Amino acid sequence: MIRYPKNIILKVNLDLTMQETLDVPYLYIDYLERTASYIAGNSLTTVSFSTEYMMSTTSFWRGATAVFIALMVIFGIILLTVTIV
Repeated sequence: MIRYPKNIILKVNLDLTMQETLDVPYLYIDYLERTASYIAGNSLTTVSFSTEYMMSTTSFWRGATAVFIALMVIFGIILLTVTIV
């Protein structure tokens, strides 16, 4: 039996509290096992590697919500002004 990595994912979480710092990265590895006789007949396989960068979007959504509320208030004032006239 031969075991090899089939899928490798490196996950990195960006730390917003300190510039240019990262939290501890995590490496996820999915293994696949094959017999020697299977490999003799099928010597090629697909192996994938990906990297995922993650960060909190809390501050973005806080700002987007504030802009949305401000635009709705302005739109409401304009709508009331047009309706009254």
